[in-house]
Amino acid sequence: MNVESMEDLKDKIREELNFDKFDLYADADKETVLDKCTENCRVFVFQREEDTKVKKKRKDEEKKDDKLDSLNIEKDDKNNNKYLSYKLYKELLKESNREEPEYNYIVKRCSEHSRNEMCTRCMERTITLVPQVYRHVDYVEFDNKEVVEEFIESWKNSKRQRIGLLVGKKIEKDKKIRGIVSAIWKIEQENYPDGVHIPKSIEYPFKDLEILGLIYTDLHYKENNLFSYKIEQDCLISSFELIFFYKMSKLIKKDDLINVCVTLDEESNIILKNYMISKQLVALLDADILKLCSDQTVFLNNDREILYMYKNEYNYDESIKASPFVPLEYFIVTSEVGFYQKSLFKSNLSLSVNTLRKLADYFNGEYVSFDKYSNFNVLLAISKYNKDLGNKLLKSVIKNNIEDFTKLTETTKFNEFIIQVDDERDMGWICNACTFKNTSGNLKCNVCGGSK
Repeated sequence: MNVESMEDLKDKIREELNFDKFDLYADADKETVLDKCTENCRVFVFQREEDTKVKKKRKDEEKKDDKLDSLNIEKDDKNNNKYLSYKLYKELLKESNREEPEYNYIVKRCSEHSRNEMCTRCMERTITLVPQVYRHVDYVEFDNKEVVEEFIESWKNSKRQRIGLLVGKKIEKDKKIRGIVSAIWKIEQENYPDGVHIPKSIEYPFKDLEILGLIYTDLHYKENNLFSYKIEQDCLISSFELIFFYKMSKLIKKDDLINVCVTLDEESNIILKNYMISKQLVALLDADILKLCSDQTVFLNNDREILYMYKNEYNYDESIKASPFVPLEYFIVTSEVGFYQKSLFKSNLSLSVNTLRKLADYFNGEYVSFDKYSNFNVLLAISKYNKDLGNKLLKSVIKNNIEDFTKLTETTKFNEFIIQVDDERDMGWICNACTFKNTSGNLKCNVCGGSK
């Protein structure tokens, strides 16, 4: 740092470090007392034990935290909720004249000294793990049970893990945010018994429905018995899953993703559980502080001083160093998963592949039937070829506005696309001998063997 005198240096140390009493040395072994400043000199600052200013400030801040946490519990316990809604959390911060904490653990070296040295501005700070008391989504509700049943059925048929993206919207009800899921987007993926590989980029075409999060399976067979990793390891979540959630949030560019897991309960019943990662975990992973290790129930500390609290045998809070392992329970927020009363889409039929031929087979000439378009998978296939048309069709379905749909079917854009689809339609041919209708690809009748 740039200073003009010893007094200037001491003032800056008090300002930067909040130290009241300290000693200055020219070496780390405290052998040479620093009594004057010279150009480019190295300064070692040692806080005295009797310095109570920092301790008092820390205690005051802890009291503030305790007061806020007590207020959280008191205000929200009426509904027996474990977490605050984000809106209520912000209100409580405002009432107590506090700002929402911003976590940033990326250490930036300043240019005023060599790379192998540190000053008070670029030194690594101790990290204290803090449970997140709020959540951005309080409930997850599927507006159609069939979309979940179909997703689970696809796992049953293949015995391979699967992932889908949850598409829908958020609504506020009773001061709580509900994520209403209307469809599961089965993105391109390679499925394996122990995992899934997905593309490095995802292009979502729609504007009026958002990606709320993801759904994935944690279901495995072992010696013909169904099990889940969570039951086998007796844990709430794994470090691999948390890294997966983090990477998906970066891929989708969304910080408040919901992550619904299809897993088992203790009686081996298939259930749905939702997890959201904390803001502090994102900051820790951004700074490359946490690593995976062979034990998936913890993270490995990548050489930073991390503290967390636990209850001792006398039920008092004590801090402990996370060295070398870091517990996972500080990094997740949960919410209930249920079902909504009203479905947005009338059909959940999937197309095996999104091609014009499959669209032609699906419509079978009924291109102006409104109900035919009340299907997320069909609209997704249309958007592959004409994104603007797909968005306009989706908007009319969401509003359930047949008048808007009818006007759209009269446009040049719609009719040009329909001609394109209908050109792929399989008209087939009738066998002259037995009158069986064959597909156009067959040169001989499937029934009697007669020629086309």
